[in-house]
Amino acid sequence: MNRHEIVRHLEQSRNAAIVEFNGSNSDLDKTYAPGKWTIRQMLVHMADVELVHLWRLSRAWAEPGSPVYAFDHNGWVTALRYDERPIKICRDMFLGIRNQIIWYVETQPDETFANTVNHSEAGIIPATKILNYLIYHTEHHIEQIQFARQGKVWTPEVAIVKP
Repeated sequence: MNRHEIVRHLEQSRNAAIVEFNGSNSDLDKTYAPGKWTIRQMLVHMADVELVHLWRLSRAWAEPGSPVYAFDHNGWVTALRYDERPIKICRDMFLGIRNQIIWYVETQPDETFANTVNHSEAGIIPATKILNYLIYHTEHHIEQIQFARQGKVWTPEVAIVKP
């Protein structure tokens, strides 16, 4: 994807996420399958992942080759009290960080998109891959949230394949 396509996808997934953040509070305890995260947990997770990826992108652009680390997604759900976190604050956090990422994508010099970080599990990752993953991550959870709101079971087999 080129810069303009990345921005377009970041904006589209941002807008779709905000719809879900602003969705009915009565749905927040719904889940897309037994034993899976609730809508509330997925929304909070999406906000936290924006923060993590802004940090990773910042490292790639400002300190190429820097180490970045994996994190325990399920551990964050418990330790960072996802069941208690205010959705409005998480929405505002997601929106502010996503808008910052979009601004960076629009203004970073072309050559910096090849800058990399050294991920503790995945190895060397260029900034473009971080951005592509962030888009996929947001779309993936939005799809799960939409299934949960409709009372449908989501599995990887029923996932909508995005181009």
